[in-house]
Amino acid sequence: GRNGVVAVSMTVTTTRDRGRVVRTGGVRKVEEHNVRHGEVPGMSAWRYAGPELDDGEKPAVVYFALTAGQSLGLDPFNGLTREVVGDRIGGEGDSAGVRVFSMTLPFHGSMEQNEIAFRNWVMSYENGSDLVSEYCDRALLGIQELIRRGWIDPKRLGIAGLSRGALIASLIAAREQNVKAVLGFAPVTSLLALREFQQVENREGRDQLARLDLLHHSRDLASRSVRFYMGNRDARVGTRNAFNFIEQLAEDGFSQGHRSPRAELLMYPSVGMDGHGTPPKVFRDGAALAPWTDSLGQEVISESLAPPSSNLDPLKSNSSHYDNIFLSSKNDNW
Repeated sequence: GRNGVVAVSMTVTTTRDRGRVVRTGGVRKVEEHNVRHGEVPGMSAWRYAGPELDDGEKPAVVYFALTAGQSLGLDPFNGLTREVVGDRIGGEGDSAGVRVFSMTLPFHGSMEQNEIAFRNWVMSYENGSDLVSEYCDRALLGIQELIRRGWIDPKRLGIAGLSRGALIASLIAAREQNVKAVLGFAPVTSLLALREFQQVENREGRDQLARLDLLHHSRDLASRSVRFYMGNRDARVGTRNAFNFIEQLAEDGFSQGHRSPRAELLMYPSVGMDGHGTPPKVFRDGAALAPWTDSLGQEVISESLAPPSSNLDPLKSNSSHYDNIFLSSKNDNW
């Protein structure tokens, strides 16, 4: 409304302070914010923002939301990208020298195509094709190639996603040991919990979808830092589903010998359609506090991470402290 709040929702997008909402053919579009992003040579599905690739190995975040270009450059879906790298490729303004990479999600393209992407996902599973697992295979190979080419520092690699992208990010992290931290905004934790996928009747397809439930992958993620941000009444993907996963993740971490499991769920007052929006302050907090524990799983609370004025309130943190956290020798999670 009038208060300038921007909320990201995968079904309805509203924006006031950055970019401009455009309605065309009944579908809301958002004009691109000035976050520049470039092509990754030889990897057509991938794009990046941040320091030039010629600058060599850098800390990196792999972020999934919509298409690669939209995830990096389209306001408000690129909220994390804006907070991490600023508004340009290369030169001054790139926070802590961090790159953000992204790969286009299946059946995503124009905003009209994004609106019906889930219909195509459903059709794939009706036909017994495990679309998401196949996509994760390709994304995993892509990340390994980015590391091989010397564009990602494997010791400082994080992965993040918005809504369906958070599911993708988590599934990839469960298989890629170089990923130190996982960050999810309004995360999908089970496709079968969504109304679209409840329509799948093909038994093989339903079995495939069931195997994608993050509860089945918690043991593989239990040694990582995982932080999910969720509205306190998200009726689209289910606040309870996120809670159940984080709780299971903590139990699995404890059973693996981690006395203080690095699994966090931060809730905020729901915004947007079905409570599935993500406010800008949540992206800021995620960018500032993503590497919040060290490699031994001990909580790192320092002046650079949590200044006294913040009172350790995660939604009042100052993203300007990101540089010190990300490059700290005491913190290798990202």
